[in-house]
Amino acid sequence: MRALFAAAASAVICVAAASADFSWVRGANYVPSYSHNDVQTLVDYNPATVEQELGFAAQSGFNAVRTFLHSLPWLYNASAFSANLRHFVRTLERNNLTAQLVIFDSCFGDVNANLTWITDGLYKNASWIPNPGPAKVADEASWPLLEAYVADVVAAVGASRAVFIYDVHNEPDFTLPNIVPFISHFSALVSKLDPTRPTTVGIANADDQSRVQDLVSALSFHDYVGNSQRLRSTIEQQQANAAALGKGIVLTESMSRPSDLLSAVLPAVTGCLSTPPAPPIGFFVWELMLGVDQFNSDWRLPYQGLVYSAAAASPPWSRVPGSWWSEDERALFSAYAAVPAGRCPAPSNASTFVPDTDGRIAYAPDGAWTAWSGAGPVDGTLHYANTIATAEAKLPGCTDVALVLKRGPDCGILDVYLDGALVAPRVDSFAADVEWGFALPLGSGLSAMQPHTVLVVSTGTKNASSTNSYVQLVGLLLKGLI
Repeated sequence: MRALFAAAASAVICVAAASADFSWVRGANYVPSYSHNDVQTLVDYNPATVEQELGFAAQSGFNAVRTFLHSLPWLYNASAFSANLRHFVRTLERNNLTAQLVIFDSCFGDVNANLTWITDGLYKNASWIPNPGPAKVADEASWPLLEAYVADVVAAVGASRAVFIYDVHNEPDFTLPNIVPFISHFSALVSKLDPTRPTTVGIANADDQSRVQDLVSALSFHDYVGNSQRLRSTIEQQQANAAALGKGIVLTESMSRPSDLLSAVLPAVTGCLSTPPAPPIGFFVWELMLGVDQFNSDWRLPYQGLVYSAAAASPPWSRVPGSWWSEDERALFSAYAAVPAGRCPAPSNASTFVPDTDGRIAYAPDGAWTAWSGAGPVDGTLHYANTIATAEAKLPGCTDVALVLKRGPDCGILDVYLDGALVAPRVDSFAADVEWGFALPLGSGLSAMQPHTVLVVSTGTKNASSTNSYVQLVGLLLKGLI
């Protein structure tokens, strides 16, 4: 698969700007696993980690990454900044990857961060840090220094094909004074310094596209709706607008657990919700690495990130570096990424057991579900509750779903919903003898091109013969996974 992507990326990257077609992009936003924020990425740049993790991206089937730069590391040490960026570009080349580089950013964090944040070490545990910050956006007298920063970025990239587009400003805050003139000025500057690559702006809200679409040569937007059909509708609206303007378009941020899963994103971006498939769109998911940024800082579910790192910052239960947080997500991405545009993967005929410990099952926030491990359950674990409680599982596209329960003399009554419909009302899990792997069918003949949701409700009730009202979840049995 890696060779396939290398050939496809190399062939398309050369003509990306001319063809205005980015549908080949299958990317991930990349924050190195050691980095809490966009400043630390380059201040504490770790060549060995970057080399390994970009290798993980290529091995996983991605052909592009999206990475955030920042002017503060450049102000702190311009020569080190440029050397590190050149190393990053060379590492992309060695892995047959290409990148979108984000030059400025309005995103959340301390808007007053300055060089003292680096000299005093405050950046190390900070969340995201806006670049260059509202004060410098508003003050045109500060722009010449930022022009030098942009010039050094472009010079470090040089003629390398490993960067295919510049994101001039990520998620601009349109309430800031001077924000549109700032974007206009620096988009024009980037295009002047490097006329071979397109410029774009990563819009947080697709409705704001009209504010910047005439200032850039390509369009991009973000979407975290968590619904395949809604995402597909937004994609088609954005594609129509881009076509009318004669510009390319790419979805630069998508997927955020627990509501916006890879299983919701992939059918939409590939056009596989439609028959025949609709035109695909290039995309970047959030995010590649399970690192220490603010989305993973306390290691409580839901984590953001797909791939485990080798860094000490990984969670204590980290698996083999380069392995995926979810094997089902890895298989799902591989299936979609392996087929050419305009075609969709075929459902599998195999059945897959998804244990109760899978991170896609979000247990009741009141803590009513208790984890148990020991001999008996299919994977050695289960979760149980004997009061009113809910547990929801977000599933990838599949054709058949069954809930795997423990039945026994202390078990009670539950309700089960599939995609919002009550499909198994008042299920009595009582049995005179223990059965660890009872499979309760919930649905068949489902769409394999759309994600599904299972909601289990422990009612806290039982029949007269049961000694308790435990609902004991072992997992799910899925068939027809993509």
